[in-house]
Amino acid sequence: MTTLTSTFETGPSAQERRKFRSWRIVVPVLVAAFNAVMCAGPGSLAAPATLRWFERLICPSGQRIAYEYVETAGSAASPLTQFIYCESAAGLRTLSGNRALSVMMGTYFTLFLLPALAVGLTVQFGSGRRAPRPLASETEQAVRLLVSAGRPAEAAKLLREKTGGAPRWAREVIDRMAHTPEPTPPPAAPPSSALDKLKQLKEMLDTSLITSKDYEAKKADILGQL
Repeated sequence: MTTLTSTFETGPSAQERRKFRSWRIVVPVLVAAFNAVMCAGPGSLAAPATLRWFERLICPSGQRIAYEYVETAGSAASPLTQFIYCESAAGLRTLSGNRALSVMMGTYFTLFLLPALAVGLTVQFGSGRRAPRPLASETEQAVRLLVSAGRPAEAAKLLREKTGGAPRWAREVIDRMAHTPEPTPPPAAPPSSALDKLKQLKEMLDTSLITSKDYEAKKADILGQL
């Protein structure tokens, strides 16, 4: 039995894959922050009804969220300014725009960040690091035959079926197989000649490992094979 894991997972690409990709954390954070700002700022201005979703987090108990728009003089880019209040039952209003935006951005940020991080961490620690199962030498030879026949897709499919490895790992193995010749077994040791056997037998007699009777009997056997 041979193991492709030990044979092919020690190359530079495998080491590179073990490195943690910081962008898989940074990008989800930036995306979540951008979406949170857009939903809390322009989002509440375009759809003010969404402010009521955060009413209990923004206003004290017994008060409700209220908002109004005031025309902004001399501003073509933003002709209206939104003011957000917490209004009591008696009609008293407390300006709460900053608190409202902070609560909304924090909530939206969390909602967007959790699934984005889940995707990034799954890519980092998921399929790319799935450990393949050992592969029998017969199957490895079949994979190599497919590679040498110019059928890498079929070779990768067979490799994934037999090991359960990830597609990326299978492609790397196939690519390395295509550029690495199949290892050849070491040549078998040549058979000992009759002269070598006789010399070894004489040394055993001289060191008293065998008796002279054993020596003569074995010597006759060796000479009889000539």
